[in-house]
Amino acid sequence: MTDIETGQLIPLEFFVAILPCSQLNYAQCIRSQRKEDSILTLSNALAYYGGVPQAIVPDNLKAAVTKR
Repeated sequence: MTDIETGQLIPLEFFVAILPCSQLNYAQCIRSQRKEDSILTLSNALAYYGGVPQAIVPDNLKAAVTKR
């Protein structure tokens, strides 16, 4: 993404959610994989689907991984 005022390039992450049985897909660009961004984007996907599946399985989501 390009900042209109400064012309600076801003890197984005690409979020994809898929409901495999119905083959519904949702995609959105977000600024980071921080928890706040990830939760907002997942919320947007669920609103798009019009419901909530029985299970959500994150794959390659940095915000979902904890270090001990």
